[in-house]
Amino acid sequence: MGTQRMGLFKELGKQVEQFKQDAKSAADEAAAYECAACGARFHTARDDCPDCGADEIRSIDAEAEETTPSESDDSTE
Repeated sequence: MGTQRMGLFKELGKQVEQFKQDAKSAADEAAAYECAACGARFHTARDDCPDCGADEIRSIDAEAEETTPSESDDSTE
């Protein structure tokens, strides 16, 4: 019975790790700011990156607006 328990805990550990990775990925996709130096993403404006300390923080929303064509360019007249 001891090896069954170990197998169960090992499987649960794998599932928890996968969940953590999926949650981090989803959080990164929803982040509004990104470090230009290391690519770390976060939700609040900061003066420097919490991961690498660089001060090159950019808004992801502003970046998306620059690359997305505006709807006013589509004239139907």
